[in-house]
Amino acid sequence: MLDLTVILGAPEDYLNVRGSLNCWRAQRGADRIEMLLTVPIGTSVPTDAGQGFASFTVIETDDIDDLPRWRAQSVLRAQAPIIVLGEDHAFVVQGTVEAYLDVMRDPTVVGTGPRMINANPKGLASWADMLINFSTWFAPVSGDVESVAGHNSCYRRAVLLDYGERLPVMLLSERAMHLDLRARGLRLVMGDHAAVLHINNSQFGVFMLHKYLGGRIFGAARAAEWSLVQRLVYVLAAPLVPLIRLRRILSHLRRSPQDARILLPRVLPLLMGGLTLHALGEAIGYLAGQGNALEKYIPIETRRRLYIREGEWDVVQRLCP
Repeated sequence: MLDLTVILGAPEDYLNVRGSLNCWRAQRGADRIEMLLTVPIGTSVPTDAGQGFASFTVIETDDIDDLPRWRAQSVLRAQAPIIVLGEDHAFVVQGTVEAYLDVMRDPTVVGTGPRMINANPKGLASWADMLINFSTWFAPVSGDVESVAGHNSCYRRAVLLDYGERLPVMLLSERAMHLDLRARGLRLVMGDHAAVLHINNSQFGVFMLHKYLGGRIFGAARAAEWSLVQRLVYVLAAPLVPLIRLRRILSHLRRSPQDARILLPRVLPLLMGGLTLHALGEAIGYLAGQGNALEKYIPIETRRRLYIREGEWDVVQRLCP
């Protein structure tokens, strides 16, 4: 019997995803996991790569950079009732599978997610990236939440399938999906003990570009069915967004790890720069759509090894050798 399906991709080669895959293999309950691994055509995957899983399928694609498309196709192909989105630069902590299943036993819950831990904490850009993306989930949270960690969380397959042709966009901009789920009265709930170590962008220029592109994609996805008037209202409010988000980040930090609080004065300029660029991209997305933001954003998201500081990837890969 399959409890859940994990969707992973190997953008360059199998070695990039091996560490993440090994962390899933080490989970208690791995023998009830269906693993779907998407790779570029011709990628060599060891014959024992699926050892320990209930099911292991390698899916070849001619465009590994079309992340939303192959993720959506994997959701359609999945056999388990619960879907977990994974990344090659994210490493699940022991007990995460059990924690997910415990929360999802409640039939009223449609999604859950992990606590997020900085896996490359030595750079200021990495901390700014982590604070913007994941400060909500630094500390353990229990109960109903407005959102869960994007690209690293868990959903009921049936709820994802309800999006039909819109599913690829929703899987790319999960924050927009969370807003939609909550607006429909559906529940996202965090439990105890689920956690993921995440490698963040640690190069200054890449961090800034990633924030702008992510904002534009989010704005376009969120406003897809809005009237022009509604779009203009949100564009006019965009200058307030960095300050609102900064206030939320600071409130989350009160219950976060001490090292994040100590670093805040040094990270603040990068943090405000990233928030401002994200808000700018968001406003442009409301009015002009995503443009070519997606094709620039995806390589940063799927080839994280190229956009971090020297030596960081090797250190983190040792977490799950």
